[in-house]
Amino acid sequence: MKYLLLIFLAVANFCAYAQNPNWKNTVAWKIYDMGDIHGLAFSLDTLKGFPSGRLEDDSMHRYLRFANTLPKDKYPLWNGEYIATYKKGGKSYKMDFSVYGGFFRDEYSNTLFIIPEPQASSLYSYLIRKLKLIHRK
Repeated sequence: MKYLLLIFLAVANFCAYAQNPNWKNTVAWKIYDMGDIHGLAFSLDTLKGFPSGRLEDDSMHRYLRFANTLPKDKYPLWNGEYIATYKKGGKSYKMDFSVYGGFFRDEYSNTLFIIPEPQASSLYSYLIRKLKLIHRK
């Protein structure tokens, strides 16, 4: 009986770990132009002082549906990032996208995710296009 309980807990833990957040419940996406400043440690309040642009919810949902969690023991090296925010349940959260490799950190779940190719390249093209539009307003 003890072994059955351990197996059940292991399977439940795996299922909970393998599930991705429901990105369709996220709205009001924004990207921030941080210039050459690394914003990984910045809070939401600090981001308000930087220029930002709107990201379409449907576009972000389309890209993020390909995301898979990275194992907790794998932590990729960061060499620059795109900073975005979104709202879920009326509360704002930050998301840090690496500039390469297809990985990102979600503040809401405090989890690292990775988007495979070619979707990662499409996401980067989209984010760069939106960043360029910020200063054309």
